[in-house]
Amino acid sequence: MLFRSPRVPGTTFTDVFPKQVPFADGHLLVPEGPGLGVEFDEEAFAGLDPYQPDRGRYFLRDDGAYTNW
Repeated sequence: MLFRSPRVPGTTFTDVFPKQVPFADGHLLVPEGPGLGVEFDEEAFAGLDPYQPDRGRYFLRDDGAYTNW
């Protein structure tokens, strides 16, 4: 079964996560080094704006949850 994601893994928030889990041929790969294969840049994260939902692509449900359909 192929990995399905709205974005190609390793291409999102590359400034906050300069090293991400390897991905090839539709599969996440096991990292060759120690750990999970992810690095986190705290300074880049601190510089991000607070989360604001993209109301153009999502719909607000009656219970306050968001859905994309």
